[in-house]
Amino acid sequence: MGKAGLIALALLAAPAAADVPETALLTAAQPAKVAEVVRQLGRPGLLETDEAGDPSIATGFAGYPGRIWFFDCMEDGTDCLGIRLQVGIGTVHKLTLAQVNAFNQEKRFATLSLDEDGDPILAYDLSMMKPGVSVAAFADSFRLFDQQATALVEMVKAAEKAARK
Repeated sequence: MGKAGLIALALLAAPAAADVPETALLTAAQPAKVAEVVRQLGRPGLLETDEAGDPSIATGFAGYPGRIWFFDCMEDGTDCLGIRLQVGIGTVHKLTLAQVNAFNQEKRFATLSLDEDGDPILAYDLSMMKPGVSVAAFADSFRLFDQQATALVEMVKAAEKAARK
């Protein structure tokens, strides 16, 4: 999905609501509020439920579709304790393990791995237990992850360009 698709998804997923103040506290037990803050950041924030019955949010990072997964939830999908920001990029020319390791050594907080097809997956875990994190701190983490996703996209493009030579 390109940037136009992400914008369209954001518009469809964005009910009119008052902004959540930057000083408000946010927990993983509030998936609708997390989705609202994601939309405040100008990104899609479509609240869904994953296969296990836990909340998830369809969003985007660095121009690619991404997801926010909720973890450590009760059996009924409520009272989650943490989230994972995640984006994957399908590639023709696969990254090497050395490239993945170099990325992980240079970047803090997010972790790059390869899926079963050898495509890169970038993930960033956040503990969001009560009493919570401020909306401002969540926004900073979201933006930092987006910057790291952008760095990953640049690395993938460079690797694919080098492989074509």
